[in-house]
Amino acid sequence: MIHTLQGKKAIVISGVPGSGKTSTALLLSTVLGALYVNLSTLSAVSCLLESYDGSRDTYIIREELLVNLLNNIISNSNTPVIIDSHYGELVPSHHVAVVIVLRIHPEELLRRLLKERRWWTPKKIAENVAAELMGSCTNNAITACGPEKVCEVDVTGLTVIEVTRKVMNIIKGVSPCVTNIDWLEHHISTEVLEFIAKYS
Repeated sequence: MIHTLQGKKAIVISGVPGSGKTSTALLLSTVLGALYVNLSTLSAVSCLLESYDGSRDTYIIREELLVNLLNNIISNSNTPVIIDSHYGELVPSHHVAVVIVLRIHPEELLRRLLKERRWWTPKKIAENVAAELMGSCTNNAITACGPEKVCEVDVTGLTVIEVTRKVMNIIKGVSPCVTNIDWLEHHISTEVLEFIAKYS
């Protein structure tokens, strides 16, 4: 089997909404013949949504029950399990082979969210662009699983096939697993900074 798995079953595809997690995770699960699990969908169909936070436009998940459910799903799977979520840190770390965090330049992310998530409030969009700017998904993954299991892929301007190929190369050990993306070291347009400041 693939070297990176090392006896562990879960490959977590993380990243902020709009980074292409679901498309990449679905294609990756097909390539690997793996079980695909979307944590948001799993939480909803398993009645694990505890309440709705109107101020943040998001649902509060019953985390302990979700962790227990994930533990059972992964333990009983006969194949690798691809976890699709921007809160992939909830996956029990002892099952996790690797966390792949998809990173996207905040300017492209803002354009995507304004186009694809038109039902979202500007505040919700600003929250996610700010999270990408600060690398929140990477930081959460490192805290939960340790730096040795967390890898970043810059998906800016790439197709889902190109992203999946990069992810596969990391899983196979062809490409190094690194976390070196810092958008604060790049030029960030005034449009992005003003959008965040206005709606956060």
